[in-house]
Amino acid sequence: MIFPRAVGDVWPLSWLLCDGAPDPTTRKLILVDNPAKLHDFDDDLACADGVSIGHTSTADSVSSRRTEMETFESIPTSSTTVRSTGEWLSAIAELEKRTGPTFFHPRAQLPEQGRTNIVLGATHTLSVVLKTYASGGENELHAHTNEDHLFFVLQGSATFHGPQGEVRVISKNEGILLPHGSFYSFFADEGEALVMLRVGAVVDASSDPLARVGIDNLPLDGFSEANKEVPLILGDRWFG
Repeated sequence: MIFPRAVGDVWPLSWLLCDGAPDPTTRKLILVDNPAKLHDFDDDLACADGVSIGHTSTADSVSSRRTEMETFESIPTSSTTVRSTGEWLSAIAELEKRTGPTFFHPRAQLPEQGRTNIVLGATHTLSVVLKTYASGGENELHAHTNEDHLFFVLQGSATFHGPQGEVRVISKNEGILLPHGSFYSFFADEGEALVMLRVGAVVDASSDPLARVGIDNLPLDGFSEANKEVPLILGDRWFG
């Protein structure tokens, strides 16, 4: 099991306090890393009934600021490394029970062979997964029938292929958005392991979020040999 580093630092919280709502529990919190940025907010838009603007004083006790932070992030950060479609669905089901924000730090042990999938967060309609591929790793041409999703490259580069012979390379700080039903495959280019952030949004939340088919429109499990899955061998290097 691989766990990302939790975000444990407490940053200054700036807040808007609307007239008639003196109770601190009714404050509208705006997460601002520098209270000086408050002048960027239009107070008329922020609170139509009138507003007084303030921020947590540096003289406030750390404990009081930490209490507000713990209220905002009520459940500790965690992640799940999945090795099958069933485990992926179970991880989503567990993470979507959360009702508050989830913080995560993308971190993974890099493979020398094969691929890894780490579910960082999920709701009933959205999931965030950290994916790693060994240099030269690839998958088969396929489409996700119930999910729009995107890949954003954090390390390495990938060559994407379309069903009509289309080819496009994306590298670090580049990405691709794939509407549901789009056929594609990709190859992790040689040189270093590929690390991508995958964000998926389901079309029909009552159906399988991971439903996928091959170019023949028959079901194609992402962890199958038909999808060019190979035994996982982890190396000594880490991302993050």
